[in-house]
Amino acid sequence: MRRSCRPGPPRPRPTLIRRQRDDGSQSGQPPSLPWVSSANTDFNVDFGGSHAPEQVRSWGLDESGLPPIVALNAAATGTDVLGYLSESPAVSVFTRQDAAIYQTYTTAGRGVEFLMGYYPVLDRVPMGRDEGDAFQTWIRRHDEYV
Repeated sequence: MRRSCRPGPPRPRPTLIRRQRDDGSQSGQPPSLPWVSSANTDFNVDFGGSHAPEQVRSWGLDESGLPPIVALNAAATGTDVLGYLSESPAVSVFTRQDAAIYQTYTTAGRGVEFLMGYYPVLDRVPMGRDEGDAFQTWIRRHDEYV
């Protein structure tokens, strides 16, 4: 039985999302996602993402008991372990309804791994992240492998 090579019916073209202007007219530009930064604000402190050095000291951490990657990352970022531990990765999502702003989602620490594009790949290979006793000391810049 021979199959026809004729194309099927034309596919519908995607509809351009139109942005509603304040005056009710529409533009041809898709809606934008406004990104904001917490730089130079107290936001990170208020939400527990940043800590004063005194707070970190009060945790009673034994630096010799931390994974080696902590000291390596601290040195690579130009600070000491205390300074490195004073900042934590975090993600917050907000929405605005009229004049009210609501926090709809927040996560920190390992919860931000969805932003690290290489982790899903590593999670699917035989050795995985290989986070044995050395805990991430295998991570190198591209020109640091021997």
